[in-house]
Amino acid sequence: MRAACRLAAVLVIFLTIGITAPWGMRVESHAKPRGNPLDMDDAAQEPFRLPPSAFPRLPREIRDELTRRGCTIPQAGHPKLHRPPPHNVITGKFQKSGQTDWAVLCSVKQRSAVLVFWSGSAQTVDQIEDFAPDQRHLELIPRDRGSGEGNFSYARRIGPVSREQILRYDNAFGGMEPLPDPIDHKGTEDSFLGKGSVIHYHHQGRWHRLVGMD
Repeated sequence: MRAACRLAAVLVIFLTIGITAPWGMRVESHAKPRGNPLDMDDAAQEPFRLPPSAFPRLPREIRDELTRRGCTIPQAGHPKLHRPPPHNVITGKFQKSGQTDWAVLCSVKQRSAVLVFWSGSAQTVDQIEDFAPDQRHLELIPRDRGSGEGNFSYARRIGPVSREQILRYDNAFGGMEPLPDPIDHKGTEDSFLGKGSVIHYHHQGRWHRLVGMD
């Protein structure tokens, strides 16, 4: 009886930790596999963000302001997979021609929004839309074709978009709203890579939401 109890206790241990028994019997673990879609809360906290100091081209006062706000800059991709050079910090004429502005995707406590620094100054900052959970822009990269397991990849990226591209998008896909008149400076394109994008265009004191890549 004592021997049987000891054997039962050993089997419980093997079932719990999922190792191979010494006599060759394979005991499977029921632990949740890494990359399961249910792990998105954990994946949203993966270290795919860079500090403002990683962008030396940013004017120093903007870097200081981002640091003061607790901003980090999310990077598309996965820390253990291929990732392009630092991005999600852009510059362009986003308010009017002849003025150089900076736009930054700022993440605070796993929520992100685009901040625009007019004329490169930390004194005049605009925010495009509300802070949204970074989890919304995660996608699962399968380990194998047809597999439901893999690595989560952050897929939000911003970029400048020209007048010509704005007009091409509007002509190809139709508009969410009528185009502002005139279109005489750049917009910011907010993309969910591989899925689509929306363009934000500043006109007469407000951001217009225009159609992007479908």
